[in-house]
Amino acid sequence: MNRFQQALLALPGSFQGAPSHEGPYGVLGLGEGALPAELLQSLVSRRLTSSGTQFVLASRDWEAAAEDYVGMAEVSGARVARLGQGDLSRLAGLVERGVLSTYHYAQWVATATGHTHEAAEAERVLADLAARCAPDVEEGNPARELAWTLWTRAPLLLAPQGENFLVWAWQTLLARVGKTLAIPVERDALYVVTGAFEARHETGDGRVALILGEEDEEMALAREVLQTRVDEVVTVPFPEGSEGYAGSLGLWYFGLWVAAYLAERYEQSPEDAKALREVLASLEQDRARESRGDLN
Repeated sequence: MNRFQQALLALPGSFQGAPSHEGPYGVLGLGEGALPAELLQSLVSRRLTSSGTQFVLASRDWEAAAEDYVGMAEVSGARVARLGQGDLSRLAGLVERGVLSTYHYAQWVATATGHTHEAAEAERVLADLAARCAPDVEEGNPARELAWTLWTRAPLLLAPQGENFLVWAWQTLLARVGKTLAIPVERDALYVVTGAFEARHETGDGRVALILGEEDEEMALAREVLQTRVDEVVTVPFPEGSEGYAGSLGLWYFGLWVAAYLAERYEQSPEDAKALREVLASLEQDRARESRGDLN
């Protein structure tokens, strides 16, 4: 078991809680905080609020933009709870940078907004997945089996309307952790899949499509079309019949395990690539100069 897999295994239950905040609520995310803001959409509106509490989730490379949102929220009359990295005196909660930050951002906001039942259900879903996807589970490990299916392939990613954040999440996880290109089909799926392979049928050879979340009528039709154009279509449902916030966070966590095993198959490190570390460091320096007004 490598260090990244150990961190994945320890993730469920690692959140230590958050103080409650006064509603109404709004949440905005930037950088690594953008995806958790989307995952929270069934609990908290992604908007600026003029009263109650404004949550601003932002990694350090988006420092200046986060400060702008903080200023707008405060001027409009909302109290601000900012999560991320930086000056601790300006943060309601510290969230360390990294691909696992999605969990900590999301659970912090879910708990702070009084959705303790949903947060607890998410922990249950993640704990169950950890038990089934752990490296010592050799037989019937769903994450390892799906990673094997994706090996040497560039998957198509689809999800029902309103759940496109699942496509975003999996594309990011497969790239950042699994070091694998995935092709997102985020809008107008039927228009895309019915025509995408007509000019060059061979582009569907060796390809797998993943339908993420609930398979609605549109996705069922997409499956029917794709079965005649690509080698395999796989539905990746919400874990154990879960739904809403817990299901979304659970499907994100399952994607992490799949990506980690895919990196293992390719003999790649699941840690952030050197190029990403260098880009983020450069962005942080640029944002710091902007915030100081030093543009030279």
